[in-house]
Amino acid sequence: MAHSKPKLITFGISHFCEKARWALDWHGIPYEEIGWPPGWHLVLAKRCGAKAGTLPIVLDRETVIQGSDAIIDWAENKDTDPGRSLAPRGNLSEAQEIERRADEVIGVHVRRLAYAATLPSYPHLVKPALFLRTSAANRLIGNFMWPVTRRLMMRTRRRSPLFAWRSIQPG
Repeated sequence: MAHSKPKLITFGISHFCEKARWALDWHGIPYEEIGWPPGWHLVLAKRCGAKAGTLPIVLDRETVIQGSDAIIDWAENKDTDPGRSLAPRGNLSEAQEIERRADEVIGVHVRRLAYAATLPSYPHLVKPALFLRTSAANRLIGNFMWPVTRRLMMRTRRRSPLFAWRSIQPG
């Protein structure tokens, strides 16, 4: 009986999802990547047994691993070659600090900048990137939900200084 590959559930563009891809690739863990459209992913995550509506998620048989940090740890534990660790010089606490900064500082601001610059005027460029690798059925539902999803994404980004800055510029 063939062992099925874990499924990596992602958005097409997400630094969290990219970190999970890199970790699985680095550790040589074969996987099938599946894209879920934003908005609809909240329902799908709940259906698969995830604790929250965030991506990425790895589904490995009955196991649900959610979040890039948990996926990186899972991949580290699955790899039998200790020389392949992503932790600098094997220092896990240093690696976790780098990862925390990437998630909480760098990634947040890059995402806000990207969405602030693209969602208001160029949603036709953002949507195909976010819907990458989605099935036809999920794309149909995602397309139906897109107007509301886009507005909600823009509303959550308004907390960013970039949106405030843009709103006071002349013209």
